[in-house]
Amino acid sequence: MSGETQQTAEPKRKVLTLRRVLLIGLILIPASLIGIRLVELSSVPDVGEPFDVEAFTSYTVPDANNAFLRFKKAGELLVSSSKVLERHGSVHPQTFVDSETAGAEGWEQAIPAVREWVRINRPTLSEIQAGADCADCLVIPLSKVATRSPSVDWGSSRECARLEALEGARLTAEGHSTEAWTCYRNLLRMGRLLSMHTDLIGSMSASGIGELGVSGGAFWLAQKQVSAADLRRAIRDVMAIEEMKTPNSDTIKLEYARLREFAANGVYCGWAPRSWVRYTGYPAQLGRSARLVVANLLTQADKPRYLRTPVHPGQLEIFELDRTSPPDPNLRPPEEVERSARSTAASVAKALEHFAPEAAFEIDANNPHTYLRTLFAAYLTQDRFQTQRAGLLLALALQFYHREHGAFPDRLEELVKSGYLKEIPIDPFGKGEPFRYRRESGPHGPAVVWSVWLDSVDQGGVDLYDRETDWGIRVRAPGTPAK
Repeated sequence: MSGETQQTAEPKRKVLTLRRVLLIGLILIPASLIGIRLVELSSVPDVGEPFDVEAFTSYTVPDANNAFLRFKKAGELLVSSSKVLERHGSVHPQTFVDSETAGAEGWEQAIPAVREWVRINRPTLSEIQAGADCADCLVIPLSKVATRSPSVDWGSSRECARLEALEGARLTAEGHSTEAWTCYRNLLRMGRLLSMHTDLIGSMSASGIGELGVSGGAFWLAQKQVSAADLRRAIRDVMAIEEMKTPNSDTIKLEYARLREFAANGVYCGWAPRSWVRYTGYPAQLGRSARLVVANLLTQADKPRYLRTPVHPGQLEIFELDRTSPPDPNLRPPEEVERSARSTAASVAKALEHFAPEAAFEIDANNPHTYLRTLFAAYLTQDRFQTQRAGLLLALALQFYHREHGAFPDRLEELVKSGYLKEIPIDPFGKGEPFRYRRESGPHGPAVVWSVWLDSVDQGGVDLYDRETDWGIRVRAPGTPAK
């Protein structure tokens, strides 16, 4: 019996030993993780706020001047293209999309279903007009931005914008050039207004809406029925839209307000991970790292691109320090900021994803790089849209010049000497020089204006639609058909 008892006791001891090991592991692993995180956190400088958050979030817009309320109503009134397709069962959705795209630059290419879509959406177009006439735009009270998600249906907004572009094409085809320009002006203003006081997603979506105004305006200005008075008005409108510019830093500050709330209370746009994640120290590191990154970006984001300090090589796209500026205790060398924003969040999340996927998701959601590596898009998006607006302004002035002189000028400077523009816009992606310009051979040959674009290398305006090289506009003589 004693032998049997000893044999029975042996497995029990093994089970107890295994349980102790597992228990010790369950204690040591989280403790080690927290210990590692505390060491990581202690290496991140704890600097002050990069700006006055309370003053920034107290900004408000009266309802009467708030374009967002009118654009929101336009979306609510919108009869979607999918509803129209239900009435035209024989029309394939892709056929509708193709016709809509082509119709924006030539109404004669719009199929009956597309024309009906425009016709039945008059109330929507009226609200877009009312919104475009407003002076400011606030999607959500900035005092609530840290805890509430924006209630913007960007899909609906983009559909409203496509509708407005089609209305501009219709009016152009029917010879109503003055009313047609109003549609493109509305799109430019809509894109500009919706990019005010908004987050990164909103800024990028708004710029896409504004691009429809640029492309539509470029098509419109070459139409024979467009008068000198139309062009003069369009130039004034584009210059006024440029004056509407809000600081690029607004978007950065808005995103920081959210990250600050997330780091302090674990809440991001209404979403909150389980409380135990806060004990790992990840949210705290995110908050500290965000202060460092935002302080750096705010020193340069609102300057013209060519006057900013160089971008430091790294993943965060932050700037080299300006050695000519007074010392600021909140500013640290960019290599130190890059180092501080690194954490074990991604690797820990990967290790946990198979047996604790929810915990892995919540750990990875606190990875500083997840949020901080996209902040630079706030100024890049605005640089792109500014470049496109400036290109359209030059195209309008060149068309005006051609109508009065019978040919495009030899040099852009002639637009200033002749009084069409006060100055030639600087290429935002260059080094302080104006847009590039070329006049093709013959009095009726097109003129081309272009930016060096994202890579800042002049490709000669060869392919104006290759967004990785040049961006520009080919200006045709009045009434000359597009090739």
